[in-house]
Amino acid sequence: MICEMQPRDAVYMECGHGGICHNCALSNWKATRVCHLCREPISQVLKVEITFGSKEVEVLTTTRARDGDLERLDTIGLDQLSPRAKHPLMQD
Repeated sequence: MICEMQPRDAVYMECGHGGICHNCALSNWKATRVCHLCREPISQVLKVEITFGSKEVEVLTTTRARDGDLERLDTIGLDQLSPRAKHPLMQD
């Protein structure tokens, strides 16, 4: 289920699809383990900030399953690992 009410701030990896809120992305990942658009396996969920008018997104956090267990998720702020990186938007 996707709420369509919260900010669209999540991107699935490795496929790069998004357009849904972070909470719905995590719920969908736990329920299905695959992207709702392309059905590719999800390895992690990125929480992003989109700068409108720009072709870049800023990655704020990454959420990964600890030891492959989706009931034990680790969310890491990328600013804790290295300076925040900007990545070009993935386009089909």
